[in-house]
Amino acid sequence: MKRNLSFCLRWLFVLALVLLSAMSLSAIKIAVLSDIHVTPGNVNDGKLRIAVDEINHSDAALVVLSGDLTNEGSDVQLHNVKSILDGLTKPIFVIPGNHEDTWSQSACKTFNDIWGNDRFVTETDSLVIVGINCGPYMKMGDGHIKQEDLSWLDTTLSERVKNGKRVLSFCHYPILDDLDNCNDYIRVLAKYPVIGHICGHYHAFKQYRNGDIDGLVCRSLTMDDTYGYSVLDISADSVKLFDKQLGLAPALKFAYRIDTDITPLPAVEPVHYALPSNVGISLVHRDEASIFTRVGVDRQNLYIGNSLGYVKAIDKLTGNVKWQFKTGTAVFSRPAPAKNAVIVPTADKRILWLDKATGKVLYSHDSNGPYVADGVINKGILLQGGFKVFQAWNVADARLLWQYDSIFNYCQA
Repeated sequence: MKRNLSFCLRWLFVLALVLLSAMSLSAIKIAVLSDIHVTPGNVNDGKLRIAVDEINHSDAALVVLSGDLTNEGSDVQLHNVKSILDGLTKPIFVIPGNHEDTWSQSACKTFNDIWGNDRFVTETDSLVIVGINCGPYMKMGDGHIKQEDLSWLDTTLSERVKNGKRVLSFCHYPILDDLDNCNDYIRVLAKYPVIGHICGHYHAFKQYRNGDIDGLVCRSLTMDDTYGYSVLDISADSVKLFDKQLGLAPALKFAYRIDTDITPLPAVEPVHYALPSNVGISLVHRDEASIFTRVGVDRQNLYIGNSLGYVKAIDKLTGNVKWQFKTGTAVFSRPAPAKNAVIVPTADKRILWLDKATGKVLYSHDSNGPYVADGVINKGILLQGGFKVFQAWNVADARLLWQYDSIFNYCQA
């Protein structure tokens, strides 16, 4: 009798463990919109409205829009998309794509004004769902995750990933070579039990794996003469991705089993680059944010601007920061050193003359920004591209000498 009781208790214990494991990741469906590329009145404008209505009548718990909301990132286009998405009755979380980050009329400011931030985090009873921006920012190039966003991601996950919760990651790009710092991204995610990374950008379904992280690329709103979105069906043991064409039943595209081991993934080793034999490094400045500008140089200092809006003067001999000035907006244009001032065009339509010795403002002009191009000083004149204009400024007294105002869009270079 005792043997039978012991046998039953052991099986009850095993059954309890199985049930507990199954409950550790409860089922959830997520509608994923990506690469919707809506311009007011275009075909995608109407198709997005149909998709919103379908999602409202679906069993999706929430919606993620993983970038490329628009074609040119203009203020009109962003507000138009927002007005359509306001029709959703489900919670929605939105991150930008390269079409918002590269061609933004406001240097990415309007997106944050509308949605509050360019990153998000939300939780279910078993998941931490996190989305992050990945550029490229105002100039063509590879995708790039800002240094402060990587720090935020690590801090956020360390605080929230508790009690058996797992992580679902979103950004616009896949974690592949399209992202110039994808290894840094993976090193952060690898600390946590990540069940998948979801993205768009390719306008096609794709499944891949990098750094032991399963990646799924979702469809665009328009793809192969069809219109639709993607649906993630996440259960206790699997992730399934469905193609939801408008008006049709969902069709399974990819599925994979979730690893039952919830220990963190193995860390990805940093990449070490070999230097040429005649090159050495004597000083390194590691900033708290991403450096979007090229470097201004004079006899004593280096001048940079970063994604948190700081302009810094760095001593060339010691590497120490002599002074820093907070502009209040990301800085994309190289600070241009003159005789007694450093001239800084900003992303919020200003040109600042900062005192070389102290970083204090000598002159400030509201002009035709956002400024993202590098200015050139020649014979006492700053030649500077802005938004739809090209200008000449007198360096000594900050006077606008002339401007050409027939450029179709902002100057990138």
